[in-house]
Amino acid sequence: MTDKIVVHEDRGILRVKINHPEKKNSLLPEMYRALCDAFRHAEETRSVRVLLLEGEGDMFTAGNDMSSFLAIKDADKTQENPSMTLMKLAATAEKPVVAAVNGPAVGIGITLLSSVDLVFASEQARFLAPFVSLGIVPEAGTTMLMPQFLGWQAAAEILLTGDWISADRAQQMGLVNRVVPHAELEETALAACLNIASKPPESVRLTKQMMRGDTSALMERIEHEMQVLAKCAESDEMKEAVMAFLEKRKPDFSRFG
Repeated sequence: MTDKIVVHEDRGILRVKINHPEKKNSLLPEMYRALCDAFRHAEETRSVRVLLLEGEGDMFTAGNDMSSFLAIKDADKTQENPSMTLMKLAATAEKPVVAAVNGPAVGIGITLLSSVDLVFASEQARFLAPFVSLGIVPEAGTTMLMPQFLGWQAAAEILLTGDWISADRAQQMGLVNRVVPHAELEETALAACLNIASKPPESVRLTKQMMRGDTSALMERIEHEMQVLAKCAESDEMKEAVMAFLEKRKPDFSRFG
């Protein structure tokens, strides 16, 4: 258990909050495991109709904690990495998942949104997929889902440039359903969750299941992404990216072909 993931049920909504504000809500392995437990609990608990993901403070999540991220090259050599388990649980969740993005969403903070049903964002939210900048590749089935749902050019803008995406631009792309004033985010997301929670639960689950269709290809893509990511984590390109980050300088990839 960890107090860095806060979970409680509220009127049929399982509210799951990332609570690590002193580290910009960056995710540690034990936090991934707690998130996995929350997703499983939502699926297995009759009274839960919707899962709501939130972030504490002024950040949704900064993504992986750097110390655990650097160990990712070992993920395919032992048991399944908990981040991969979370990706699979999110991608196959039968009950609706809603995200309330209160601030910057980095790394898995943006890629997980591809598996979320509704996304509401504060005007203060921003989105960053830093994978190519770090010399690695995206995760969470994003290389399949983003081109499918957003279109090729929008996915390329997010994944290939590694630039920050504003909340308004994310809404234009289709990554976000609605952008609201920061003070209204919680109320807006809760209202949407309560609306879904009031509907016939089996009808909701079946509708989502038919919308999503067969997930076998997505599961294969998630596995493949993690294999490629683990290989990239041992590359000279990533070493240069990490050293530049630690030395607080701009990375130089000019020697790589």
